[in-house]
Amino acid sequence: SAWLRPVSASNLPCTDAARAYRSTLSLPTGAVSLNGPVLAVAMADGAVTFADPDLDLASANIIAAAKLTEAPDALIPDTERQRVLAVLNRQGEIVAIEALTGKVAVLARGFERIETVIPAADGGAWVLDAGPSALIRVMADGTVTEVARGVSALAAATGRKVAAYSSASKAAVFDLATGHE
Repeated sequence: SAWLRPVSASNLPCTDAARAYRSTLSLPTGAVSLNGPVLAVAMADGAVTFADPDLDLASANIIAAAKLTEAPDALIPDTERQRVLAVLNRQGEIVAIEALTGKVAVLARGFERIETVIPAADGGAWVLDAGPSALIRVMADGTVTEVARGVSALAAATGRKVAAYSSASKAAVFDLATGHE
């Protein structure tokens, strides 16, 4: 667990505050939890903001913001990397937006029509490009590899450890980390 608390002469030392939290599961007085949900919101003008709904401080609940060149077609949470992957179909690319800083980086480009994106543990992603009906593996460094053609569906199982894809001739379940069927 993580939290922020104001500096005060009446605060317990950090070790004692942590021990009290483990015993009671209650935050110290005045502390703000950093373990709650974060909301990512996309606007029509391409603005993307990250907000903590537990911080009831009007606009002070905004953690970070980014400005894209167009409104994203989809935002896909990548909780392991504390970011979202934004699909920009008009530009044929996927960008990563960091939730804590708003930093935007192109993950991969050159897609025709991105239909499904599943984040991979290594920082890359699995993508169904509906234009060529292709299952694509994007590595964290942006390397793009076509894995299968004629793919009509891609879906991740709960927990995002495995995924499945289907085509007219095949249906397969594969490990998201290794790609092995």
